[in-house]
Amino acid sequence: MRPGGARRAVRRAEAQVPAFLEAVARGLRGGRSLVAALRDAAATTPEPLGPEVRGLVARVDAGVGVRRAAEDARDRTTNGALRRALTAVVLAHEAGGAHASAFEAVAGALRAAAAATRELHALATPVRVSALLIALAPPAVLVLVAAVSPSTLLAAWATPVGAGSLVGGLVLDACGVWWIRVLTRPAP
Repeated sequence: MRPGGARRAVRRAEAQVPAFLEAVARGLRGGRSLVAALRDAAATTPEPLGPEVRGLVARVDAGVGVRRAAEDARDRTTNGALRRALTAVVLAHEAGGAHASAFEAVAGALRAAAAATRELHALATPVRVSALLIALAPPAVLVLVAAVSPSTLLAAWATPVGAGSLVGGLVLDACGVWWIRVLTRPAP
């Protein structure tokens, strides 16, 4: 899988966590035990989150305690939302009883965080577009000068100061693009 595809799969799995938690909460409200509610929710959770939560349930069914299985799954996953959900599972197991409202609260918090991330991404889009235009301007001017007056570019390239200026300018432009990408990247 390509790196971008892996990131998209993680984002899709993170987006599925609130629905998984709500399914667990429905099971608990319906009188199911925590393990039974987890099993039912995992059975209906699609890819890409489904295999992770079904693996948790399989470990519990194999005799590993809920706490240990959830903690192990939490340590293995790169899915931040699932980590929070597994922490809720551990806490619910330790506290005992049905804690449907706690699972619903975590699901709501995860949905709110996802909405805030989407809004932040949308707000940063004009900055990224401006950065792209600023980054493309120097190479575009260089190409334009080369097309209109190649002798000017060749004269600049023929001297050490001119060649250093051209290379240095392009390097600084690349550094600027990198820095703007760092500044506009959403927080993990």
